[in-house]
Amino acid sequence: MRIYIVILSDIKSVECDQKFSDLVKKNNWEWWRYTALNWILATPDTVSTNEVLTNAIESYGVSFITILEVSINDVAGLFPSNEIQDQPFVWFNTIKDSTYVPKWERVKTKDSEESK
Repeated sequence: MRIYIVILSDIKSVECDQKFSDLVKKNNWEWWRYTALNWILATPDTVSTNEVLTNAIESYGVSFITILEVSINDVAGLFPSNEIQDQPFVWFNTIKDSTYVPKWERVKTKDSEESK
C-alpha cells in the first residue's frame, strides 16, 4: 500500500472536488480528509505519484498541487473534538496495522465470492 498526501492550493468548484472524490471512491482507495485543501490517500502499490497528480490535475485543473508519498510510522497531534471516531489517529493507526486489509482488497474478495 502507498500513502499519499494531496495538498491543493485552490478548489475552483464543487464539481471539481466531486470529480476527484468520485475517482477515489470508484477505485476503492482508502482516504481521510479534514480540510477541503488536503486529502490523505491509501492506494494499492501500483498507483504512482504521477498517477495521483494526473488525476488531481484532471479533476481540479492546473494550479499548485503537491503530492507527497509518506510512510506512517507514528502519528500524534491535537484535534478539536472529543469524539474518538472523529480523531484522525484512529484512521492512521488502522491503515498502518500490518494485518489491515484495505478496501480495494476487501471489495475484490467480496466480488469474487459473489461470482461463485
